[in-house]
Amino acid sequence: MSTPMNNSENLALQWEIARVKADMTNLETRLDNLYREAIDYHSREGERETPTEAGREGDARVT
Repeated sequence: MSTPMNNSENLALQWEIARVKADMTNLETRLDNLYREAIDYHSREGERETPTEAGREGDARVT
């Protein structure tokens, strides 16, 4: 049987959740920037194919 959380435990948990959400947002921003850099690189190098949105969302493999 678990005991109810006290206010300080609840606050600590809320802070941890907020920190994780901020980390996720930062990682999503970094991923978006890397994706844009990959597209820019391919267009500068004259590649015919660039990463597609479907590939970015559904496939973690680097080709």
